[in-house]
Amino acid sequence: MQKIKTTSRYASDYVRKRKPFTNSNNQLYGEWVTPDTYAVFSYGPHWPLYICRKNVWFENRDKHSVTTTRHSSYAYPQKRTFGRSCQWMRDAVKNAREEQE
Repeated sequence: MQKIKTTSRYASDYVRKRKPFTNSNNQLYGEWVTPDTYAVFSYGPHWPLYICRKNVWFENRDKHSVTTTRHSSYAYPQKRTFGRSCQWMRDAVKNAREEQE
């Protein structure tokens, strides 16, 4: 599915609707990693910000850069999230992908 280009400030609109998007410099983006797992990343797959799996939202609670903190606030899904470590989030994306194979 084609990612919609948007500004970072409008990212949460796409996140709430779980639509694929990317900001103007491709540093903040959201995508379906499997049919039941949507994820939002900052600066690549090594830093997932949010994951929605089977309608449950998870949020990366580890400390990160000023820009990634800004990305996190722009992409906030406006839903209740469960805080997890960055490693937990990476593993969740990896495991979801492996389950689809």
